[in-house]
Amino acid sequence: MSDSEKVLASFRKFDADSSGAISREELGEVLKALDEGAWNDESIDVLLAQADASGDGQLQFQEFLSWVFAEDQKGLGAATGDFTLVITGCSRESLNGEYAQVKGKVCGGRPVFRCAANNKILFYRRQEERWQVFHKPGKFSSCRLPTKRAAHMAGDAKWMVWQPEKKAFEEESSMECKILIPDRKEELAKAPDILRPSNTAPYGAFTRRGCWMVDRRPLYFCGEDDTFLIYSEKVQKWKICRMAKEDDGTSDGPVVADRENLERENFDYSLDYIPGYMKNGKRAIDNINTEKLDYEYISRIGLGYSFPLGWSEQTTSYSPAKATWHHPEEDYVITWEAVDPTPSPDPEAGWIDPAFPHDSFSLGDPAKVKFKRSAWVRAIHLCKDPVLFGDLEPADAIQGAMGNCGMVAALAALAEFPEYLSSLFNTKELSADGKYEIRMFLPLGFEHIKTEKAWGTIEVDDYLPCVPPPKEGVLSGARPFFMGLANGNKLYMVLLEKCFAKASGSYQALYGFDSRTVWKALTGCEDTFCYTDVWTSKRGKDYYNQPEWQVTAAEVMVSEEYGGQSKGRLMQGATFKEVERRRYHVKFQKLEGEGPEEGWLPYFVSGKRTAKRTSKRWWLHYVDGYPEMDDMFEKLVELDRANYVMCTGPRRRAGMREDGLVFPHAYSVLHAVHVKGLKMVCLRNPWGHGEWRGPWGDQGEEWKLYPDVAEALKFDEKDNGTFWMEWEDFEWNCGGVDGLSFSIPAEKSSKVEV
Repeated sequence: MSDSEKVLASFRKFDADSSGAISREELGEVLKALDEGAWNDESIDVLLAQADASGDGQLQFQEFLSWVFAEDQKGLGAATGDFTLVITGCSRESLNGEYAQVKGKVCGGRPVFRCAANNKILFYRRQEERWQVFHKPGKFSSCRLPTKRAAHMAGDAKWMVWQPEKKAFEEESSMECKILIPDRKEELAKAPDILRPSNTAPYGAFTRRGCWMVDRRPLYFCGEDDTFLIYSEKVQKWKICRMAKEDDGTSDGPVVADRENLERENFDYSLDYIPGYMKNGKRAIDNINTEKLDYEYISRIGLGYSFPLGWSEQTTSYSPAKATWHHPEEDYVITWEAVDPTPSPDPEAGWIDPAFPHDSFSLGDPAKVKFKRSAWVRAIHLCKDPVLFGDLEPADAIQGAMGNCGMVAALAALAEFPEYLSSLFNTKELSADGKYEIRMFLPLGFEHIKTEKAWGTIEVDDYLPCVPPPKEGVLSGARPFFMGLANGNKLYMVLLEKCFAKASGSYQALYGFDSRTVWKALTGCEDTFCYTDVWTSKRGKDYYNQPEWQVTAAEVMVSEEYGGQSKGRLMQGATFKEVERRRYHVKFQKLEGEGPEEGWLPYFVSGKRTAKRTSKRWWLHYVDGYPEMDDMFEKLVELDRANYVMCTGPRRRAGMREDGLVFPHAYSVLHAVHVKGLKMVCLRNPWGHGEWRGPWGDQGEEWKLYPDVAEALKFDEKDNGTFWMEWEDFEWNCGGVDGLSFSIPAEKSSKVEV
């Protein structure tokens, strides 16, 4: 007998009445005859519901084939997974809605469906051969559909609806039931932004966190008790849980969140610096090859280990509100409701951005631990006379408690172009309700992913996370954790920082932020450059850490210790090797010439140079190769004149703190100019204080000796983080220069004319 004949014989064995279809009774008789102990009425009903793809309550021949040859439930085709039926057109509005299949629940041999929004059940009554809607399965109903077929395939059958006023069922021809074929993007768009239990439950309100997904479902967070509402594909259930960095043996495993590139307003923003648990000072980022996945995500992050507090019933719904939930301790169903942000009755309160709530998730970990006591205060309440812009200048960018010096240095460099930076704000004046719109080139970062980018708008409110005011109610006493108000009253810089925090997922995500990512986001240019050290075995480490010098003055005093008594003089023309440097002084070992063999000497005295480096520094450009050693300063001048924004960072070496420079740290490069025969570079510390204390530092005698240079460079001796260095000191103190290959189309506010 051929395979096809064997299959047909098996079908006929089931189809006892030769009707061409296997009824529920025929299926039950054969299965119980095969193994009576393995099959009961409930298990037979479940099997029929899974295999009956047409929904007519019988197995047609093709359905029988699918059932026989299916290797697992996925092989049963459309009959597996969740059906969602949509009832519309009913005169009783409470009966309309989406009815999701309740996993594993069967009534009358058919699946049971539940509408979470109205707490209604759609079920089948085999005795009466009809579908019914009521708050629980049974003989009573609010409406009926007489048919043997599936509710969405009822043909000419009409719904009968109970009319309480008339105490009778009436036919409603406009009422219909259709199957919902879910489109993932549409379902995600419909998932609520804020959810809370509509009845007594041990849970608070959960807010959807933008494009962050867990198992391709939205991630929700409750800031009241730091709990998560996420989906588990493994068990096909939603769960409420807490997260921890370590597993004590009671968790149900680690959780990974994906940040997807969704076309959804206010959420289509992504950065490669993302919130997450820190381990040994490093971000826990897991970049997976997207070619191995059937969807595109921007980035991945480990949230920690999950400790469940409650579960839904099985579901594949994209919204936790559509799932069936039971109280973890009491015997009743928890229902959820979508809520809109409630405006505060306080007339002083402003608009609160629902996409970036004022909770610990927005702070990020470990920032939420470091800033456990926090208050979100409107920026306009932190000062007396707030303004959005005022006079824009680099000094407006003041780094706060977050280690995001690269970001602040990048913003300071752009603040040299007030007209351009202010043009990014769609909101041009101080907003009464605190709602601001700022333009950025989106999505941000992730050049390793092929994503089309375009200019878009980010909305933020003007609330800032602050140290609570020492005196309750006196909001002006609060102090921002991160960037502060420029000049005590300018808002634009803190709003820009908040835009990046929102786009990244949290403020903690700004830790170690790269300057070039900021420039790309605010200019739309993705072409950057980098000039850096050349570290080769040919020249070796000593070549850079121990440059050679030559005495240029007639003589220079030498001391045994730094700042100690004189022990002799090194004469003009003598050469030496640098061992260590502190401010104006160099510890040396003599190579040739007259004078002591080693000691300390000042390379500037009373504003005049006494020695200069003879070693040349080699620079490397990652694209163009090696510029000529003596041409690097000219290149910097050219870039500055072309309105290119740049940053730098000091190289590690002993005594750096005494020099006033910090490692690791980012500094804005504001100017590079020739003036009175000198090569000068202007830098700015994003802290707004802490400057170079070597030659040409704010307290240097060089400014008094050369007043024409001070005038040309508009010298200001305030400790505001901005300072000048001679090019030779810049070369041997700074490790590289990063910049954007984009000429800012605006005038500099502090252009130096020399």
